[in-house]
Amino acid sequence: MCSHHIPGLSSTISLARKFVPAMLDRLMIESPDLRLILAIADKGSLSAAARLLHVTPSAISQRLTQLEQRLGLRIAERSGGAGLVLTAEGELLAQKGRIILGDIEALDDAVANRKGKVSGNLKVIAPLGIGRRRISALLNRFHSLHDGITVELILNDRLGQLPKEGWDVIIQVNEEKDTSLRRILLSSNRRVLCASPEYLKSEGNPEHPKDLTRHRCIVIRENDEDVTLWRFVNNSGKNFDVRVDPVFTSNDSSCTEEWAIAGKGILLRSHWGIAKYLERGQLVEILADWKAPDAPIVALTRGSRGRSARAEKFLEFLRQNLS
Repeated sequence: MCSHHIPGLSSTISLARKFVPAMLDRLMIESPDLRLILAIADKGSLSAAARLLHVTPSAISQRLTQLEQRLGLRIAERSGGAGLVLTAEGELLAQKGRIILGDIEALDDAVANRKGKVSGNLKVIAPLGIGRRRISALLNRFHSLHDGITVELILNDRLGQLPKEGWDVIIQVNEEKDTSLRRILLSSNRRVLCASPEYLKSEGNPEHPKDLTRHRCIVIRENDEDVTLWRFVNNSGKNFDVRVDPVFTSNDSSCTEEWAIAGKGILLRSHWGIAKYLERGQLVEILADWKAPDAPIVALTRGSRGRSARAEKFLEFLRQNLS
């Protein structure tokens, strides 16, 4: 098939020819070469680039040397140890290469979508707790439906500044970062105040949020929010905030659940995380007349024009299974 019969392919070739016509015409640089340069640009060291490309650092060094010899220019300079810094020529190759590979990937997506298939690497970033407990299992199921994709799940509770490139979907819980990305609500995520029957028998059942100051409390520290300030509203719309002094704190929700079940204190936790313990009677909901604010689960993604077909399908799958 001629290139002008496939949408996007002619523009990709045109861009590449404007970029480095001599290299392209003589097949001096190919997609694996561009991915090598981008790995160095993004990671800044031999070892990190090697991990990204699933090869050894010596293989990265050898490939880089061979590419530089073939092109007749210096792409990267060593910055001490195994560190690498792109030269001006390397930066240009990385900048244009990112565009070219993105266009090629978009073309692959378009062709696969026309065939009713989803392909490519689906990279998802999620917080540790929900990532381990829900997103991992959902990705497993999603891959069973679309085995033409590869899956990469990155778990990180403190992203700081959101990464600009190299991901399809970012999952967030109860965060309102200022971002130009599209924010899609996946679940309202009700939170429940709970404790074990043994703890309540020993320490008594609080009747008002103010009583929590005299109880042992367990805190999940999953992001940068003020996790020791617990906010409540009752059925009449009255608000009450209480500052708890935790005796147990962890960034792993599984640990906090185990402590609560063991009778170590009172826990404020998303309902999806403790539903099975409530059903079994291992934990009991307390202060049911006072509700903590929901911690909505959202997906951050690019606008529809910048989304891959696999990201579109996965977002639809998340909406169906997390709502």
